[in-house]
Amino acid sequence: DPGNGDRVLYGTNNVWETTNGANTWTALSTVGLNGWNPSGFNVDAIGLAPSNANTIYAAANGHIFVTTNHGAAWVEHSIAGNPRVQDLQVDPANPLIVYAVINRFNATGTVFQSTNGGTSWTNISGNLPNEPAWSLQIGTPNGTLYLGADDGVYTTTNSGASWSRLGTGLPNAQSVKIFRSRWTIDTVSSR
Repeated sequence: DPGNGDRVLYGTNNVWETTNGANTWTALSTVGLNGWNPSGFNVDAIGLAPSNANTIYAAANGHIFVTTNHGAAWVEHSIAGNPRVQDLQVDPANPLIVYAVINRFNATGTVFQSTNGGTSWTNISGNLPNEPAWSLQIGTPNGTLYLGADDGVYTTTNSGASWSRLGTGLPNAQSVKIFRSRWTIDTVSSR
């Protein structure tokens, strides 16, 4: 949790949470109960809402489950066709905006957005090549999206209408992470 370094979510066939730096864990779901994961698939991705600790998204074998009450009840809000989700990212300011990244070749797209808590999904793959995508990060404060795909890093500033390859000379990379920190790192050159 970006707002609480002691809070971590972990997935097995359930979603687990610690709020004390992994000293103890609590299950926020139980297979087949309260709308959670009736087939018992293992969790592939978890997205927590930085602005609302009660809202959690979890993907398991192409099925996306959402809770808005800290696991008391889950609702399935999957993307049509249940493509395999590799990453889920929730907008830092709005828990209803979530992004899902697909790690397979998928004719219907590899990056999806929901603006209503997963009730409906929109393909925002735009002009991306049809290839697996692995991770997505939301830049702040301007909402730029960064995507780690099979052949490199892409970025969009218009909600996926068009994507641009990022970084001339960067190696082909399958993931991208943006770390938010209050620390500044100075560059030091050596001879």
